[in-house]
Amino acid sequence: FEEARTILREMIDFCIERNLCPVIVSTPMTSNLRSKFSPDDWSFLVIDFVKAIDRDVLFFDYSDNEELKDSQLYFNALFLNKKGRSIFTRKFLSDLSVYS
Repeated sequence: FEEARTILREMIDFCIERNLCPVIVSTPMTSNLRSKFSPDDWSFLVIDFVKAIDRDVLFFDYSDNEELKDSQLYFNALFLNKKGRSIFTRKFLSDLSVYS
């Protein structure tokens, strides 16, 4: 984990040095896939990981988003289909515009 955090810090620093605004996004998951992670596991693997990078960046966690849990929005366990991608993109851009 520490090596991954170091790499992420370096990527964020690289962006900031070039006046870019990095954003971290945890993508949506079906309710079935999300249920495989206990709240403690998700906190450790994702939330605490992002906090531990110690950088001031926006973080959007869509992994448990009600609007994007339906398995009909996915073409397999990991990837959104065309309809799902459209919904997610609209949601993300809308959420991002609030912080711009």
